[in-house]
Amino acid sequence: GGNAAPWSSVNNCTEGGTRRRLKLELRSRGFDGSDEEVDILKRGGGLRFGQSALIYRNGRLQEKQNEPMQELWPGWL
Repeated sequence: GGNAAPWSSVNNCTEGGTRRRLKLELRSRGFDGSDEEVDILKRGGGLRFGQSALIYRNGRLQEKQNEPMQELWPGWL
């Protein structure tokens, strides 16, 4: 038993594939697809995307519309 070695196909197919897919999806939406952006999404954070945010939930990159209560009134900027 035990954990798989870092170079094993078990790790490459799961974590590596997820990171690679997220990077490709981010790049297709105009982001850098950097490790930092991927880490933010994998921790449950979001990236600002126009009037909404990109989040990673249930294994998918999703666009979340801002809640009206979370938006700043233009006069506050």
